[in-house]
Amino acid sequence: MVPACGCARRYFTFWLLNFLCHQMAIGLFRLMGAIGRSLVVAYTIAWLIFLLLILLSGFVLSKSKRIAYTAKMCALLILCPGWRGAI
Repeated sequence: MVPACGCARRYFTFWLLNFLCHQMAIGLFRLMGAIGRSLVVAYTIAWLIFLLLILLSGFVLSKSKRIAYTAKMCALLILCPGWRGAI
């Protein structure tokens, strides 16, 4: 019998994390539906939760990268007029 090299463990760990993220998303969706009975309240709650997830996930760029990213976006807007309506 060939011993497992860890690939199966990583595979099932991935699916476990995927399942747990799915359960979290379902719970968050049900929470927004239970708290916000009207569409305006539900959109406001969803926006605040999405903002909170982005801020706490570590996706926010550091200041040096943010300045470079802003410069690239400004150059894109100036050089490519077709993008002006999309942003």
